[in-house]
Amino acid sequence: MVAAARDEKGTSTGTSAPGSRSAVRPLRQLKGTLPGFGFSGYERRADERHHCPASQAMVLLGHGASRLTAVQLAEEALSDKSCRASPLCVWCAMTTLVCAGELIAADAHWVRLTSSGRTGLDEVLTLSRAQWSRIQGDLEGARRALSVLLRDDVSPAVRGLALPWLVELLLELEDAPAVIKLTEDYQLDRMIDESGRVAPMLRGSRADLLMAEGRYQAAIEDYLACGAALSAVHLGNPALLRWRSKAALALAAVGEIARAKELAVEEWTAALRWGAPANVGWALYVQARIVNFAAPAALVAEAIDLLELGGARVELGRACFENGQWLAAAGQVTMARQRLELAARHAEWAGQRRRQQEIETALERLGAPGAEGKLSKQEAKIAQLAKNGYSNKEIAEKLVLTVRTVEFHLSSVYRKLGISGRRELRSSLVVLP
Repeated sequence: MVAAARDEKGTSTGTSAPGSRSAVRPLRQLKGTLPGFGFSGYERRADERHHCPASQAMVLLGHGASRLTAVQLAEEALSDKSCRASPLCVWCAMTTLVCAGELIAADAHWVRLTSSGRTGLDEVLTLSRAQWSRIQGDLEGARRALSVLLRDDVSPAVRGLALPWLVELLLELEDAPAVIKLTEDYQLDRMIDESGRVAPMLRGSRADLLMAEGRYQAAIEDYLACGAALSAVHLGNPALLRWRSKAALALAAVGEIARAKELAVEEWTAALRWGAPANVGWALYVQARIVNFAAPAALVAEAIDLLELGGARVELGRACFENGQWLAAAGQVTMARQRLELAARHAEWAGQRRRQQEIETALERLGAPGAEGKLSKQEAKIAQLAKNGYSNKEIAEKLVLTVRTVEFHLSSVYRKLGISGRRELRSSLVVLP
């Protein structure tokens, strides 16, 4: 949040690569950093691309720098007649908006472009919609859109992006048979060797599959190779591909905690630099997950708040589910129930049926809320005042109590709610009776 606020003021956040003179270097000096992926219909000369706002927006996105400037350039591109006629320009601008967390703006532009009757944009608009739908948690909608883009008559560039995204999506839906069939039909291993610019994304999707199968060491190798390939062309923004955090979770699974923490912090730093809340929230959550939630409860609460703010429903649901399970095991029943109930709502929205069943089982184990978890009228009153920001002394004066009595009641509140203290009480996720 600090990074996002800093970016809103327009202050530089380290927007240039070492040795560069400006946030947007000439594209001829950034060779390889603009992922055109071979889209047809992009026939501008090099000198025209240098001044293209969509190209400049994508360069900033790739570097993870100057998010607001990138958004402004994307908006400029989508208002420019020449850019709106180019599939690559539309793709770059729409991707920038989605990765910047500007989901409402991306949706408005998608509606406008779809209804404009322009030819040649159908594929990139469908691809952008799939990207938008996945972030919004509409996994089935994204699945339908990506499946359409795997037809033989779709351009190879678009199919090359649709395939890894669909693999990731099917894994999130926990549809193992569909994942196996997809990777066999399209010979994923062969495509990684032959696919050029999209090979890092394909390698990342193979790593996701290996991770789901519990083959952590092989997954680590693929994630690191994916990251090396992206870094070689200056595409370090985790908003494009979260290879660091995924590798960190795989490393933690095999006990390499130090290296896992290092990669998680690297992603958090890069996410702060870009400033989109969803990416910062996920990076924070991964840090807590690596140490099995031994991190301060406030860190987990902040991560979940940022994921909710960024509209990242899939990640939010996963974070609440995993943290809810840990809280239940730790005996923090009330907070565990709140996390799991929130996870259940997002799993239902996303169509994650297996996840829903797992959450229902976890909630059943907790049992019905017991009387021991209920706050007394006095405790509820004191808790509400503390949640609203009043100090213990102010609460005591307001309710004509001693400060010691207020402290006693708040200790009871924290115990019954399964939380660590005042900061977590003030979290929007704590619901008072």
